[in-house]
Amino acid sequence: MLARLGDLVTTVIVASRLTSLRLRLPALLADGSLPVALSQLDPLRPRARPGAPPVAVVRGIRLGEAFVRRLHRVHVPDTCLYRSCARYALLRENGVAAEIVLGVRGQQGNIEAHAWVEIEGTAFLEVVDHALVENFRHPPRLAPGARSPRSGR
Repeated sequence: MLARLGDLVTTVIVASRLTSLRLRLPALLADGSLPVALSQLDPLRPRARPGAPPVAVVRGIRLGEAFVRRLHRVHVPDTCLYRSCARYALLRENGVAAEIVLGVRGQQGNIEAHAWVEIEGTAFLEVVDHALVENFRHPPRLAPGARSPRSGR
């Protein structure tokens, strides 16, 4: 019973954090520097744990996104970049080793771009077109044997 109550509390907290983040993201991204904005969203945790996020966190993200879609009186951008930034921040806050990825592809003279979140190389809460070519990842992957500037390891 207490575990279920704890999961419910976690779900509600994550949903409210997502809503708050989505309202703040336009101002945070306004300067145009995605790496700077993501660094501000990334909590200073020594190490994110590998593996899937807790179910309560996933439910909270879904609940928060459903709520944001229904905010008719407040203009909240609902693009893949805003969704991915919020998902990334909440997963990292909850200790999940998430990465945000941006990819592009050319099609009939147009360039299309998409942003998504990955956990252990798998897209989180969406299917990604494999024709997209990755051109940005945060945090950047380190070469084997390289030291992380943040952890000194």
